[in-house]
Amino acid sequence: MLAALECLEESPVARKIGWDVLIVPDEEIGSPKSKPLLEEAAKQCHLGLVFEPALPDGALVGERPGSGNFIATFRGRTAHAGRNPETGANAIQALTDFVVSLRQLEQSRRGEVRINVGAVQGGGPVNVVPDFALCRFNIRVKTPEGMDWAHQALTGIRQRVGRQEGISVEINGTFGRHPKILDARTLHLLKSLAACGRDLNLSIQWRPSGGVCDGNILASAGLPNVDTLGPVGDGIHTPNEYVVESTIVERARLVALLLMRLAGKEISWLAGTE
Repeated sequence: MLAALECLEESPVARKIGWDVLIVPDEEIGSPKSKPLLEEAAKQCHLGLVFEPALPDGALVGERPGSGNFIATFRGRTAHAGRNPETGANAIQALTDFVVSLRQLEQSRRGEVRINVGAVQGGGPVNVVPDFALCRFNIRVKTPEGMDWAHQALTGIRQRVGRQEGISVEINGTFGRHPKILDARTLHLLKSLAACGRDLNLSIQWRPSGGVCDGNILASAGLPNVDTLGPVGDGIHTPNEYVVESTIVERARLVALLLMRLAGKEISWLAGTE
């Protein structure tokens, strides 16, 4: 990003285009504090360029799902596990029922919904019926309608598990990132990048991804954006994550050329409205 902006500022068209840089620290946890800043930036700009990593083959991302983070809390009753377990209500067993139901929910909409239980906690001594358990999970859906469906489905599961004697269930969370749809303006921006790529002997393609990023937030605020202009690599979120160093220069050149063509009006400012 920095190299592309330096190239732009050294060009004859630099004064014909303005730009803002917004760097946020909380993207990996859903940008809870940065979201208002991103939404405000979306109101002030014509388009957005986000430097998430490209896909392993160099492709850009077109569509992204919506993503929500949730916490389910289970409360029961303690009891002695040997002398009088029947007077207790096992919160961990209720959590287990809940997690199995989440798995069934995902399978009922295979390909449309992804659910990942990322953390569980609860219990204590093994001779005590546990009265507390908690799980954190993520849900991803492809469409805005899927968010409403997921909320309704979670309510149904919570009510069913909560009907067990002595058990109460509370769910907190929401969809912090809405689905990013490949609309006409975003498609125009992707095609413009592909044209720049051809002049740099780069083949630029795009396809959907199951990941989410701040591009979702910008899109839901009405700003067309491309959100995978970072370098190529693989192994994201694993100990084997790596970057192909040569693609850093490659991507900087691509973005610099796009900015210069936008400044020179070779590409429409209002993407998709020529």
